[in-house]
Amino acid sequence: SPAASAPEKSIPAYATALQTQIPEVMKQNAIPGLVVHILSPERGDWSATFGTGEIGEAVPMTLDDVFRIGSNTKTMTSTVILQLVQEGVLALDDPISKYIPGVPAAWSPITLRHLLTHRSGIPDFTALPAYPREWKYSGPSPSMIFNWVRDQPLEFSPGSKYQYSNTGYVLLGWIIEQVSGQAYREFVKQNIFDPLGLADSGYDSNTAII
Repeated sequence: SPAASAPEKSIPAYATALQTQIPEVMKQNAIPGLVVHILSPERGDWSATFGTGEIGEAVPMTLDDVFRIGSNTKTMTSTVILQLVQEGVLALDDPISKYIPGVPAAWSPITLRHLLTHRSGIPDFTALPAYPREWKYSGPSPSMIFNWVRDQPLEFSPGSKYQYSNTGYVLLGWIIEQVSGQAYREFVKQNIFDPLGLADSGYDSNTAII
């Protein structure tokens, strides 16, 4: 089982059981390394590292190791969209055709609100049977995804139901770039990471060593 190390001199009572339980869960799910941060004003804060930071290498995890946060990035995209709404640059009920050229006629009713709330009807490109698997590693651009998905039929009438869609948030990121004139990564850094002092947060890359 992965070994645990806790930087604090004193360990909160609740953490004693976790030190045993977490390695068991990691072993069951083949998780090589993990960092845990718990902030609890009532019961005490606790930070600990488990396992290794490199698959196949005996390099212990540290509290400074970084992780992909995946779809948690959607909260940052939605935050930036709402900042732009607050500034009057965007409106939630604007049609996306206002910002994305070449939108098919069937997408005409789709608004920013539909994209934000996963109610657009646009298929999730990662769930389509013909999804090019190499995209998982090559990092396709928003325009590539748009040009591929635009020929797919909507899965339901916009606004009529909820269905999770990565495509919708790719399009929102693209809209941020269209109206700001900046790359998504730069705009999020400028409007979220830098103001909050998140020096260890950044944009993922399939090629750079982070």
